[in-house]
This record gives sequence, structure tokens and C-alpha cells, in this order.
Amino acid sequence: MRLRESIAAMHFGLVALTALIASDALQPPAPHRWRRSMRFADELDDAAEAAEPETPPLAPAKVDPLTYVFGAPGELKGDMARMGTSPRRVLLASLGVLAIALAADLFRITSTILRIAPSNVQEAARRARLDTYYPIGDYKRYIDDEYRFEVRYPERWLGDQAIYVSRMQGRSGAYDADALLKSRKQKGPAALAGFGPAGNTLAGNTAGGGKFENLSVFRSPVTPGLKLRNLGSPTEFAQRLLDTAVAPPESGKKTTLLAASERADGAYAFEYCLQLPERRDGSPGRVLHNLAVAAVRDGNELFTLTVLCGEEDWLDREPVFCQVAESFRVYA
Repeated sequence: MRLRESIAAMHFGLVALTALIASDALQPPAPHRWRRSMRFADELDDAAEAAEPETPPLAPAKVDPLTYVFGAPGELKGDMARMGTSPRRVLLASLGVLAIALAADLFRITSTILRIAPSNVQEAARRARLDTYYPIGDYKRYIDDEYRFEVRYPERWLGDQAIYVSRMQGRSGAYDADALLKSRKQKGPAALAGFGPAGNTLAGNTAGGGKFENLSVFRSPVTPGLKLRNLGSPTEFAQRLLDTAVAPPESGKKTTLLAASERADGAYAFEYCLQLPERRDGSPGRVLHNLAVAAVRDGNELFTLTVLCGEEDWLDREPVFCQVAESFRVYA
């Protein structure tokens, strides 16, 4: 009996211990236990890191700028080959784009380069006649190979297309009837070139209002063997020209000669004011300020340059107009 009771008590104890373990396993873990275990794990990690020796970071490899941009030798060429191109093609295309940009003066690149270039470079550009396409020092140059003269003008001025068309018709003999009758009636000097600001009327329309300025070059035949000095001093020649051609008595115009001189090349330069006829409303006509240069070539051709603006604009335009007049040249 005692043995059976002892076995039963042991069996009951094992069942009770098993039930206690099972009930404890089915309960959610206590928070304090997790925190304690996590803190203990962190302390172990910190201890391990403290025990390990620190490894210094590796220094980045030094790469020169050329290799950084284009890669190692042969790498750029290989990348371009995979894209179906090559460094030679890219270089040729870039040079072509640059040539087009310079020729077209894109974004005024060429004009800016010539403007800031040294004086010897600018002179070389003028000898190559680049200033007939691109301005140098705020001026372009017009060179007439047919009548052999040249003149500089402000870069923003435009050529008078009416004069250009008239000259083209004269070469081809394609004058229409009206133009032919008009040319027969007007036996004065022939206009060879004209320039002025955009929107300006260059064909002598100075009677209207608004701002007006232009440049014009005329040619007229003269008695063979004529020289300017045969016509008198610069002052005498200028006054005679004003009285007979610019403002004859019946025109209603009035002129005032301000200055006259002879240039080193033998041309006569003079300055004068021209008052236009009285307007329809009875108010005085407009006053224009003029610079003129006259030159004779081969004793039978007289060339005259005139550059003018309103008297009210003269103080602002005087430096520009002096440059224009000084640049006028007639080739032998």
C-alpha cells in the first residue's frame, strides 16, 4: 500500500509540474523580461565592438581631372563605339557647328570677338574685308568694286534697296517706262549707295516729321581733266556747290556753310546746315546738319559723300558722322 501511495503521489506531482509549465508557456511574455533581454543584448554588442580594434576608412583613389571626365585610356572611345560614333566624328561636328555659328554671327559671337580683338587682329580682319559682313568697332564697311570707293557706316544701318535695284536695272537695261522717263528728266548726280537706320526713308524724303538721318554717295561726270583745285579753295568750292546743286535760289532752301578744308588725299571736306522750304502750315522748314566730302578721280568723275541728321540730333551724332566722313575713300 505504501509503495502504491508513493507512486501515485509522484505521478500527481509530475502532472502538476507539467500543467504549470504549460500554463506559463501559454501566457504572453512579460514586458520587463523583453526589455531586460534586449538591454542585455545591446550591452553584449557594445562590449564586442569595444573589444574589436577600429579599422581606418580607406582613402579614395586620386584621379586626375582628364581621367575623371573622359575615363581611362580607350574607355571614351569604347563608349562612343557602342553608341555608333567616334571622337573624330564628334570633333568634326563640333567644328562644323562652330564654323556655322561664326559665319552667321550667332548670338553676335563673331561681332563680339572682333570688337574686343587686339588692333592688329582688327586690321587683319579689315584687310580680309571681314568688316563688310561683321562690324568692327561699331562700324561696317561698304566697298564698291564697280566704282572703286569705300565708306564705313554704323553697324545697325541698312542699305537703301531702291538704289541697289536701280543699279541692277541699269546694268541689265531693264528699266521700266516710268523709271526711264524719270531718269531722263533728272540729269543730276546718280546715287551709288545709301544707308540709314531701319525704318528710315533714304531717298531724300527729309520733309516729313520724326527722326531722320542717312548717308548717301553720288557720282556725276565732269569736264575731262578737272581737279578740285581748279574750282577754287575748299571754301569757294563748297559754297559754289551749295548755291548751285544743294540749294539753288528757286528751291526755297537755305544753306549755311560752317567749315571747309582739304584732306591729305586731296579731297575737300565741308560742313553745312540746310534749312528746308517753309511748310504748308507756314512754319519754318526743318534744319538738317550735314557733313560732305568731295573727290575727283581721273579728272572726269566727281564723287560726293553726304551724311546728315536733324539739327536737334547733331550733338549726339557728331562723333559718329565724323568717323563716317573720314572713312570715305575713292580709289585711283
